[in-house]
Amino acid sequence: MVTAISNAATQDAGATVTGQIALQPKFFDNSDTTLDGLNQINLAMSQADGIVLNTGTTYQQQAAQVIASEILTQTPVSPGVGTATQQAGTQPSTSPSAGGQDTTAQTMLGAYANEGFLTISGQPSASATLAVIVTPQTAPPDGSADPLDQLLVPVAENVAANSSATVVVGVSTDSGPGSPIAVLRASSAASKVSTVDDADFVAGQSVVIQALAAQLNGANPGSYGFANGAGAVAPSPAPTPSPSASPTASASPTSKKPNP
Repeated sequence: MVTAISNAATQDAGATVTGQIALQPKFFDNSDTTLDGLNQINLAMSQADGIVLNTGTTYQQQAAQVIASEILTQTPVSPGVGTATQQAGTQPSTSPSAGGQDTTAQTMLGAYANEGFLTISGQPSASATLAVIVTPQTAPPDGSADPLDQLLVPVAENVAANSSATVVVGVSTDSGPGSPIAVLRASSAASKVSTVDDADFVAGQSVVIQALAAQLNGANPGSYGFANGAGAVAPSPAPTPSPSASPTASASPTSKKPNP
């Protein structure tokens, strides 16, 4: 699904996908030892990068704040549609300018990766303007009590606060009650990010791109698909492609920068 969404972004919308960040099970581990290690990285990276951590939040939320602050930007550089992908178990990202990777972001991602909190592919340290958060293909067995469901909302809100548009996606068979998509749609994040519950289908993958474009054009985030909480199948009317947008023939996720 991540590959298919990346292909839709690059081949159909002319974006560049800079890379992916996959959040690992250790990121959601609430044991004292693991949390202490995560806290140490948060403190070191926030102090080095001049980020004031939000007090009163979990260490995972603070990590999401640091990561989103470093890899995302709301400033478009050139016309088009750019996309970043993130999985809640995984997060890819895109960016809109022609520059290279940010060494500060590289150092930050490396610190979390070295301790097993995430893995990296491509060049997610190249600043991105848009993000797609891809949730797991099966609903957590513990429903809303699962650590993923508890953390998805603040992670999505941090990503949305630092990007021009963010979409959270799931699969059609597991977007019902207790799923990450359902939990997010019932939360405060529903007004900040769009959701697509059928991104395992080609039509849903197209809607992911339409949802990003709609937000870039000033529309409010929407809930799209067929599961409970969906307000429409797709944005209406569908965004019109820019005459200047020229889709790229390459679907490589390692490109340095995306077109916003």
